[in-house]
Amino acid sequence: MGSFTGQKLHWDGNHRLICKTLLEFIMSETCAALSDDQMMDSRVLSQLVAMIALQRPEHAASILAFESLLPSPHKVEAPPIVPMRRVDPSLLSRVPALFQRFPNNNHVIQIHLRAIGVAILPLTSRLMNHSCSPNAVLRYILSASQRPRAEVVAIREISEGEEVRLPSFYLR
Repeated sequence: MGSFTGQKLHWDGNHRLICKTLLEFIMSETCAALSDDQMMDSRVLSQLVAMIALQRPEHAASILAFESLLPSPHKVEAPPIVPMRRVDPSLLSRVPALFQRFPNNNHVIQIHLRAIGVAILPLTSRLMNHSCSPNAVLRYILSASQRPRAEVVAIREISEGEEVRLPSFYLR
């Protein structure tokens, strides 16, 4: 018999708030009208809202870090999110303000320069900038039984006090 560690991890994390309505949302006309980028943003935003709604102690620091990120100076319209049961309406009213932080702080997960997903990495966004002459790259560790992780890998020597800069193509 196989292990359900990964499935339990996601269910306990925030999937239980989205699971019952996800398929209906994906099959809706609203979702069909979204571009690939908007769909990715919708899924990530839905997961973020579910994480905030659950108020799990292990997520508190990440949520606080995300909410402290600078919003985009440009008005961006939030995509629709997966309908969720038992979510406080005041949280749902905050969705546009939460989404304003995406343009400056989302990172594209890539394999051989092909986008396969998007991640919100508050600590990375807080500590590093993007540049056309980077000195580091992100390496993602994806596992079925653990939460995704990102590692910063220097691509040249970085002097003490020097800013860590990632390639611009990591940001959306």
